[in-house]
Amino acid sequence: MQGYGNGINAYRQTQVGTADPRRLVIMCYENVIKKTAAAKKAYESGDYEAKGKAVANVQDTIEVLLQSLDHERGGRIALGLHALYTYCMRRLTDGDIRKDLSAFDEVSSIFEDLLASWKAMSPDNGAGDGTRRSNVKTGAVKEGAAAAGGRV
Repeated sequence: MQGYGNGINAYRQTQVGTADPRRLVIMCYENVIKKTAAAKKAYESGDYEAKGKAVANVQDTIEVLLQSLDHERGGRIALGLHALYTYCMRRLTDGDIRKDLSAFDEVSSIFEDLLASWKAMSPDNGAGDGTRRSNVKTGAVKEGAAAAGGRV
């Protein structure tokens, strides 16, 4: 069974290593939504260890997103995303501490909206190669995703 898990991790690493910046952001957003739901479900069932792991994964993913912002090229959009990611991090942490499950719903809803927007964007973003106009530093996202075991 362990060999199977290693194969999945290798596949995830390959996905992260070969994905374009837009796809990496989408993967991060999908992970935040999935793990936020898992954290809420674990909270409701009293599985606090699983809740803690899921919340930590969401926080790690949001941190990757924060580090990946290219403020020079992203301008106001990068600033806005920075403020939104920071708010979500704070809201998730506060909700976790106060046992306020509405915080999990709010963070998930924000990332669902972001995900829909990024999915609606043209893959090449009008730049031809899909990277020149991105406000995301690809390396930072890939490094963060790799550090998370390709789970983003």
